[in-house]
Amino acid sequence: MVESMGERRTFAFLIAAIFVVGMPSSARAWPHEGREIHPGIIYRSMTGLVPLPGTGPTWQGVHLLYVDSWNGEIEFLATRPDQRNITVSEFARRVGATAAINANFFDRERASCGLMQGQGQTWTDTYHHLPYGRCSDSIGFDTENGIHFFDSYDQLQGPAPDGVTDVVTGMPRLITAGTITSLAELRRRDYAPNLRNPNPRTAICRHEDERTVVLAVVEGRAPGRRGMTGLELARFLRRTVGCIDAVALDGGGSSTLFVDGLPGLGDQDAGMVSRLPPRGERGICCHLG
Repeated sequence: MVESMGERRTFAFLIAAIFVVGMPSSARAWPHEGREIHPGIIYRSMTGLVPLPGTGPTWQGVHLLYVDSWNGEIEFLATRPDQRNITVSEFARRVGATAAINANFFDRERASCGLMQGQGQTWTDTYHHLPYGRCSDSIGFDTENGIHFFDSYDQLQGPAPDGVTDVVTGMPRLITAGTITSLAELRRRDYAPNLRNPNPRTAICRHEDERTVVLAVVEGRAPGRRGMTGLELARFLRRTVGCIDAVALDGGGSSTLFVDGLPGLGDQDAGMVSRLPPRGERGICCHLG
């Protein structure tokens, strides 16, 4: 999929009480636009009336974390089996992460849907199928911070690709080699029906500069926070953010971005930059820091 310059042009209008951070240029070398919170890690928020490609301006709260995978001081860490059922912020504190997001779908026992490998330890109580779909769209990180997108259906309990130490898994694959997954594919029965409706969402993608990993959290279910459908998220990540590969992770009340050193949103605890559900931050199975 080739984008025209017109599609990437920032909307040139201002609306009172609305703030939208400027769009990045995919041609711009690292760093990306936003606030550098650590060498090689940049945070951006887009709140208010955010233009969604193919939909138009909608009320959103979007949080993006750009991570330079070429920075040798940065390491990606996923959850070990003994670190499950804690919050995203607690996971970040335990492993000393600058930032963290939620990862895999899970069941009531906090078992992971799909391959999960944290800090070299592969989970052994993983499963494949939710009431719908299958969790096999995996993202792996090796010791040199290379990022690997692969289908893990036949590797439910490993082995991960050679050299990969940490893996998280989601569904569906939103973008593959620059091509957005079709609406017909996203409407298949074996994918979650909530993909068709606006919801809070979490995703991970590879930028077209081939060095940047982008962690994305979209708020929803609150005034001024519509959320996105699966297709809207895919289009946003491809055409606005500039991703060429992307996978959706668990969403809804699990969607959380924690960034150490930043003030919390509203009256939330420090570091909680994304809006939490009314009951607060929840314990989940899987995280990525």
